[in-house]
Amino acid sequence: MPAIRFAGFTDPWEQRKLGELCSFAKGRGYSKADICDSGVPLILYGRLYTRYQTRIDDVDTFAVEREGSLFSCGNEVIVPASGETAEDIAVASSVRRSDIVLGGDLNVLTPGAELDPDYVALVITYGKAHVELAKRAQGKSVVHIHNDDIADVDFPYPTTREQQAISSLALSFDDLITLHQRKYDKFVVLKKALLEKMFPRDGASVPEIRFAGFTDPWKQRKLGEVADIVFRTVEIEDDKEYQLVTVKRKNAGVVQRSVVKGRDILVKNYQELQTGDFLISKRQVVHGGNGLVPPSLSGAIVSNEYLVLVGNAKISSEFWALLSMTKTMCTCYFLSSFGVDIEKLVFDVDDWKKRQIAIPTQTEQSQICSFFRDLDDLITLHQRKLTLLRNLKAACLEKMFV
Repeated sequence: MPAIRFAGFTDPWEQRKLGELCSFAKGRGYSKADICDSGVPLILYGRLYTRYQTRIDDVDTFAVEREGSLFSCGNEVIVPASGETAEDIAVASSVRRSDIVLGGDLNVLTPGAELDPDYVALVITYGKAHVELAKRAQGKSVVHIHNDDIADVDFPYPTTREQQAISSLALSFDDLITLHQRKYDKFVVLKKALLEKMFPRDGASVPEIRFAGFTDPWKQRKLGEVADIVFRTVEIEDDKEYQLVTVKRKNAGVVQRSVVKGRDILVKNYQELQTGDFLISKRQVVHGGNGLVPPSLSGAIVSNEYLVLVGNAKISSEFWALLSMTKTMCTCYFLSSFGVDIEKLVFDVDDWKKRQIAIPTQTEQSQICSFFRDLDDLITLHQRKLTLLRNLKAACLEKMFV
C-alpha cells in the first residue's frame, strides 16, 4: 500500500507486467528538420525533454504528412526511445488528442481498460516503474529504451477511480506550474526588452525609455575609469570546505553555489568573489564534459556569461575575469546593456580598459539599478515557486505510489 491515499480508497493494489496491460507500437519517421508552419500536428521525442508535460492535449509543431505515419487515437502513452541519460529517458507523457503524428524514436503504449493513460505516464515518470526502466536503459553517450524493456517492467496499480484521482491531483499541480512558468517567462522577456530600451544604443547619448525627471545626456566613459579588473587569488587547501559558484544562465543575476572539499577540486587557482563583482568568461567553454571544466562547474558553463555575485564565493580564475565596481555605482545592468558588443572579445585587460560605456548621473543609476533589482526579485520569486511546486508534486506522487 502507498504511504498516502485519498479518503474512501481501501482496496489492495495489483501488480502486473506492463506487457500484460498495454499494447505497443513505435513512432515512425520525422525529425526536427521536418517541422514547418502548417500541416499535420506532430510530436517528436525531444518534446519530452524540452517541454515535458504529464498530459499532452495539443501541440504547436507541424509537418507535411507522409505515407505510413502513426497517428494517435487519444489515449496513448509515449516514452522516448533514446536520450542522454538513463534518468532522462525514463519519462512518459499521455497523449489525449487524436490525429497527432507520433514521430520516430518514440515508444508508444496503448493502455488497456484497467489503466488510466495519465496514471501510466505518472508512474513511469515518478514511480517504481521509473527506477526499473532507468536500469534497463542501454548505451553510454546515448542511451536507448525499447518497447521490450518497457513491457517487462513491473507495474503496480489501484482501481481505475483511484488512478484517476491521483492523475487529477498531478494535473492540478501542472496547471499551477504552467501558470507560474508563464509569469516567469513574461518577466524574463520584460527584463530583456527593458535592458535594450533603458540604455543608449548605437552611440546615442540617451536611452529610449527614462524615468521621469531625468533629461541630462549620458556620459561616455572608459571601462577602466569606472571599474577595476581585479585578481584575488586564493590557494585551495585539501581539508577545507569551499563555496563554489555554478553559472546557470546569462543575465540571471543569481548564482547557484555548492560546498566542496578542497581535495575534490581539480583547479587550485581560484579567486575570491565579493558581492557586486561582475564575471566575464575568458575563453570559450563547451557545455561540460570536455575536460576543461572543473567538476564543480561541469555542465553549467556557457561561454561569455554575465552576472553579479550575490555573496562571497570562489570560482576558477582560469575561466573568468573579475570586474569590481569600486569606482562608481555602475553595476551589472550597465555592463549587460552593451553585452552584445563584448561577447566576441577575447579577454585582454588593456582592451577592456579602453572599452566605452555610457553612464548617467549617480541618481539615475540608483533608480535604474533599484528598478532592475526589484525585477530580478520578481523573477527569482517565480523561479522559486516553480521549484517548490515541482518538488511538492514529486514528493506527493512518491508517497501515493506503491
